[in-house]
Amino acid sequence: MKSKIFLLCAIGFFGALPVSALAEEVQGTITTGLGSGVQGTVIMVPAASPVAGTYTGTQSVTLSAAGATSIRYTADGTTPTCASTQYASPISVASSKTIKAVSCYPNSVASTVASYAYTILAPAQTIPNGSGVAVADAATPQVVITNPAQAATITITSGTTNPTVDVSSFITGGTGTIPQITITAANAGNTSVAIPASTVVTSADATWNGIIAAPTNTTVTLPVTSGETKTLSTAIEVGFAGAKLSFSKAVRLLLPGQAGKRAGYIRTGIAFTEITTVCSADNQATGDALPPDGECKIDVGSDLAIWTKHFTQFATYTQTATVVSVTTVSSSSSGGSSGGGTASVTTAVAAQKADANKDGKIDVLDFVSLMANWGKSGANIATDFNGDGRVDVLDFVGLMANWTK
Repeated sequence: MKSKIFLLCAIGFFGALPVSALAEEVQGTITTGLGSGVQGTVIMVPAASPVAGTYTGTQSVTLSAAGATSIRYTADGTTPTCASTQYASPISVASSKTIKAVSCYPNSVASTVASYAYTILAPAQTIPNGSGVAVADAATPQVVITNPAQAATITITSGTTNPTVDVSSFITGGTGTIPQITITAANAGNTSVAIPASTVVTSADATWNGIIAAPTNTTVTLPVTSGETKTLSTAIEVGFAGAKLSFSKAVRLLLPGQAGKRAGYIRTGIAFTEITTVCSADNQATGDALPPDGECKIDVGSDLAIWTKHFTQFATYTQTATVVSVTTVSSSSSGGSSGGGTASVTTAVAAQKADANKDGKIDVLDFVSLMANWGKSGANIATDFNGDGRVDVLDFVGLMANWTK
């Protein structure tokens, strides 16, 4: 009876141990005190040292699994089997990679696969701290993000050249789900970018390496519109210059001091496109309701918010009617005086007003219309280009100044 009680107590004791306490390789005879032994082997997954994580400089990774016949591993992302490369000496990890390993035992018994991801930072890279905060500067312009559960808050200091965010840990085949990322770019007029959590980002280029260009000042050539003058206010490049990046959830760009401005975007192979849709509200739900690759804009105080589901180059600008100054000289009557005189009359003619028939060009049809109305006076005459209430030589001069535009 004592032996039975001892055995039950022993079983109860080992059964009450936490799983981590039992995660050891055990071989040999477990004596029960009943005159017979229980033979067994606990199958262990390989352990790695140093532990997976982010490091500066090359790491020498050792694998161990007590009692295993061999340890097999891969470092190319594939799943190892007991026919994969055999571990014999520490593995040198000089660049970011994931080591997957399996312990092999007699009778074709194998452990489950262990996976250890190592991120090796280059000298120009940095990572968020334990609170998710990171600073990109001239010395470390690239922020590497590897924790899918941590929200990252990134500040880019003034003077930083080509700042980027590396999310390659989440990207396969040009797509992946990334965590919440908020960027404030002092190098780009304090433009801010807010990417919501669990957003799927997809590149038009399946070979995209997962590097996102943080906001940077750039230049954009605005299209020419007849009769209009466009003046660039600010131009920001964000995303991936080589191809479009699309997002499953809307991303918010905030451009300080740009309220009331026109806005548009451009990228390789796509002409400049003005953003004409006005957001009904400045919130995530409104942005997420946009169609794929859609965008809208809304003034927020003195700032302009753009909600978008794609990244490229964005620009804000003003657009005004082109004004041409025309000076004409007319003679005044002497009226009994001994001499004559001249009077200068200056008028402003907007180019688009010289398009009498509104066909988008100023040509002979507009000239014919001008002649048909020559000498007329009154309001709302189509060929009264300078708006002085009569059709005369000033309107003719305005027409000629904008001819063929």
